[in-house]
Amino acid sequence: MKHSKLKSLLFALPAFALLGCAASANGDKSSNLTPGNTPSLGGSNESALLMSQAVMGLDMLSSSVSAPKIMAKQAAYTPSEEAALADEIFSYIEDFDSIIGYNPSTIEVLQSDDANYETLYSLTLEGEEYRLYFNKVAEHTEVDRDDHEEEIAEYTRYEGVAYKGDQSFDFIGHHEVETEGREVEDSMEFIFRTDRKNYISFTQESENDENEYELELVQNGRTVLEKEFGIEIGRNGSIEVSFEIEENGKEKEIEILKTTQNGATVYLIEIEQRGESLAKVKEEARDDGTYLVLEFVGGGTYERLLA
Repeated sequence: MKHSKLKSLLFALPAFALLGCAASANGDKSSNLTPGNTPSLGGSNESALLMSQAVMGLDMLSSSVSAPKIMAKQAAYTPSEEAALADEIFSYIEDFDSIIGYNPSTIEVLQSDDANYETLYSLTLEGEEYRLYFNKVAEHTEVDRDDHEEEIAEYTRYEGVAYKGDQSFDFIGHHEVETEGREVEDSMEFIFRTDRKNYISFTQESENDENEYELELVQNGRTVLEKEFGIEIGRNGSIEVSFEIEENGKEKEIEILKTTQNGATVYLIEIEQRGESLAKVKEEARDDGTYLVLEFVGGGTYERLLA
């Protein structure tokens, strides 16, 4: 997968959450979010967890135009607005499988060259180096055997500094996993900051094949972007991604359901912003490649050739 696709998917959805979703969607019961298999707080999952947050956070904080742009539209679209919305939907769908198939194999675990921190992760994307120095300042496991059911809670707290090139940002975070029988609940929160008035926070809660994720970007003490994601794996292998976006006082809700109809892959899309818009995207194989064909209910039809 190209680095540009990786960075765009990191902006779009939480990579760590979908590592488990990918396995579940393919029937792989070794998923880290599968009941009975508690997500590890160390190893490769930890590097994926931390570095996915770091890339998103540092890219958004290091730019004067920090937030990824979400186009604001009215319920009734002009032709140019509808075409722009079609481009936005195509981008989400092009990233859909890249997100599900993400494997952070390029993350390096190195010996820390900073005496203040025990661990160093490094990742290079599009020629930009991201480094994460940190310590685990708290780490413990609690076991409760009440009601004849063993409940295990694993907790880790992180503190450190993250670098994008020569720019540095402080970060703190915690990660907690609770297991009771076949039920697994996973929660985390990470904050990357330049100072008290400029920071970005990520929170995630997951239980089995359902994930909820929130992002908040604060600039000069004011919240300029909020996103809430929901990810759910259906029993039939369908995958639904729903998210709410608020940017500079404007709200949008989008739901995308990937499923199959008559043996073909289709995406059913619902967009809400002062009203409701429905759309359907299907994949069509042609002589020159595979196309995405998007149809708005009561609107136009748009096509894009998949790269």
